[in-house]
Amino acid sequence: MKKKILLIFGSEGGLGRGITESLSKDEYDEIYLYDMGFSGEHSDKRIVPTVIKDLSKRQNTTGLFDGISADRDTQLFLISTIGGYAGGVNLEEFGEDDTDKMLSMNFKSAVNLMQEFIGLARKAGNSSVILTSAMTSLQGKAGVTVYGASKAALNYLVQSLAEEGKRYRMSVNAIAPYILDTPANRQWVPKEEFDSLIKPEEVGEFIGSFFKSSHFISGNIIQLYHRFPI
Repeated sequence: MKKKILLIFGSEGGLGRGITESLSKDEYDEIYLYDMGFSGEHSDKRIVPTVIKDLSKRQNTTGLFDGISADRDTQLFLISTIGGYAGGVNLEEFGEDDTDKMLSMNFKSAVNLMQEFIGLARKAGNSSVILTSAMTSLQGKAGVTVYGASKAALNYLVQSLAEEGKRYRMSVNAIAPYILDTPANRQWVPKEEFDSLIKPEEVGEFIGSFFKSSHFISGNIIQLYHRFPI
């Protein structure tokens, strides 16, 4: 039986916490959590928390996976929720620093992370990656121009890496949420719409089931738009 290793980037954020909660229930042999800080300790002995710095700087990803051992009997599963949002204004009001921030958080960080991860993926039997895009990246919308464009760049990265990854048995996909049920979003979403918001834990459950088929599904931007109450 192959060893299954799970890596979650942005595990302390609203989405990351839900994904971690759901996926840690599955049968992974090792679980590595990555974020800029951790609010508490984990009792699960499989879990290894690692503090990271700004991933948009290449030097902060160099050697990131040196402590992980992988061979042809290893399956790697990586999910990254790393990213950020800035919007609510038209393009002529958007500052240059904000543009650099969106490209760094939503695109450059993913490029640097994947450049480093590929070295580990080449050693493994197979691997699967899910990055986090946004619904906004799939259709133009006023007020979020640069944010949407930075996520659209991420989409192209995903689809291109899906082609490159065939050589070393790596699938690459992305989820594209609309509005998730997080404390921050509940501050502005009308209460009557709460039931339509997808819960982070549900995203984690979906990712867990998706990983089971990731050896033949690659290059997709999966839209997570509307939740039907059950």
